[in-house]
Amino acid sequence: MMWTSKRLDVSWTDLIYGLTACFVPGRHAAKARAVEECWSAGGDGLVALSVRSGFDLLLSAAEFPVGSEVIFSALTIADMPRIVEHHGLVAIPIDIDRETTQPRVDALHAAVTSNTRAIVVTHLYGGRLDVEPIVAFARTRGLMVIEDCAQAFAGPGYTGHPDSDVAMFSFGPIKTATAFGGGLLRVRDANLLARMRQRQQEYAVQPTGAYAARLLKYAVLHAVSGQVMYGTVLALLRAVGVDHDRLVHRLTRGFSGPEFFARIRRRPCVALLRMLHRRLREDHVRLARRIVDGDALQRRLGATVTCPGGSLTPHHYWVFPILAPEPKRLIRALREAGFDATEGRSFDVVQNPLGSGAHDTTQAKDILSHAVYLPFYPEMSRRGWERMAQVLSDDIVRDVSPVDFRDPVRSRGASSRG
Repeated sequence: MMWTSKRLDVSWTDLIYGLTACFVPGRHAAKARAVEECWSAGGDGLVALSVRSGFDLLLSAAEFPVGSEVIFSALTIADMPRIVEHHGLVAIPIDIDRETTQPRVDALHAAVTSNTRAIVVTHLYGGRLDVEPIVAFARTRGLMVIEDCAQAFAGPGYTGHPDSDVAMFSFGPIKTATAFGGGLLRVRDANLLARMRQRQQEYAVQPTGAYAARLLKYAVLHAVSGQVMYGTVLALLRAVGVDHDRLVHRLTRGFSGPEFFARIRRRPCVALLRMLHRRLREDHVRLARRIVDGDALQRRLGATVTCPGGSLTPHHYWVFPILAPEPKRLIRALREAGFDATEGRSFDVVQNPLGSGAHDTTQAKDILSHAVYLPFYPEMSRRGWERMAQVLSDDIVRDVSPVDFRDPVRSRGASSRG
């Protein structure tokens, strides 16, 4: 038996509803408006095909001069800097604290130039950052503050910091309250929002058949994610030499391939809008359970194990990363004990602009190279995650003291031991 690395945050009733919605016609504009009003009653909401779609739309409507700089939290999803560069802009990384994942304000101050136009703050792993210092600084410089809250959905009551310019939330396949697609944005500037709406109206609507096929694919993945079935599938894949981690990553990627921008520049179909509306209005019982269990697991692990962002409040534990001196060895130990931990292939460190080494990203790189993502979700029993915690403690305490996890240099030294 094996606890899968990630369970979809969805019920079979949700999946059946989504598939049924694919066969029921509806008025696109009316349904989009209903979703946006459910999301934010202030008239500042925008529904898009994905966060990537919304971010691309935002940069198009903002019309920053070519060569303008957009500052990023150094650890993010690789496609976000790619979108910036596609618009002729330059992505500038600022390092984050390896324990809190908070962007370093001193690095932010040093990174701002006369070409800077915006700051993208990424809320990682389900934790909510304190963006107040960043918002306050941005106001003194006339900079746009964009919150990437793709990993931080906590129910419809939270739509980002009230003073940020844009906040973006994802409902993609592996996100909290997944609708298997869709992004919701809150945009403060009414004129900017109007331009974004106008540009989005020029997009074709996502084919309903493609959305139905996506639902069916994830229904299959959901069906095999139980502890017994998943262990059986894993054994079969290993027998034929298939890297299951790589396979799952490929199957769950939202957008890939050479037609990336053509694929994100579409409007969500009516069936996806219906699914989004349903997920927004649901009681988030699983989310509440995840918070309780996540807090308990953190207490169980104690100071010996560093959980990046674990101290943030509130925290919803979208994923549960820990830092290990030797990630691959720890993953082997966890899998031997029945826990399919992973290294996490979706994250990347924003690269310094060509020819520039001025922006230090040491701590973000340290998280990327030492993070192990634990299987953790409401379906996991308390007995299960307590046993997992024991494996972690036995493996990590054997090699390293708590001090090593707070010192990137020593941690990298530990990882080189063979």
